[in-house]
Order: sequence, then C-alpha cells, then structure tokens
Amino acid sequence: MLTMPTPLKLSVLDQSPAAQDRTQDHAIRESLALARHCDALGYHRYWVAEHHFTPGVASSQPALLLGQIAAVTDHIRLGSGAVQ
Repeated sequence: MLTMPTPLKLSVLDQSPAAQDRTQDHAIRESLALARHCDALGYHRYWVAEHHFTPGVASSQPALLLGQIAAVTDHIRLGSGAVQ
C-alpha cells in the first residue's frame, strides 16, 4: 500500500531587522511585505520574534505587529515568540 508523503510545511521567523540606513517604519513595512509574499506562496506560519532593547530590531511589540500582519494576509497562521 502506497501512502502519500506529508506535505512540507514552511514557516518564517521574522525579527523585523532595521538596517542602519533605514527607519524602524521601513523595517515594519518590509515585514508586512514579506508576510504578504509568504501568504501568497502558501507558507504555513509566520513567526514574529519579540526583542527588547536590541539595536537594529523593530519587533519589540509582537502583538501589534501580528495585528498588522493579520490585516494584510488571508491564510497564513501567525505566531509570536520571545528571544531573551
């Protein structure tokens, strides 16, 4: 009896990096664009990492960022994780 392989579920972990020559606003807009792209490609989950007091990282409030991502995606599951 042949069984079908389980489909591979891809996820993304986004830390919303802010480059030295870019604003945190730009980093957030890039995260939203990445989430839309991953959603369109059929990715399973989009993780947002929480960082506090880390230069170059714009994701210190994952609940707010996840709300914005939910507003621009249709199918992808969203998750939050903390990095201490």
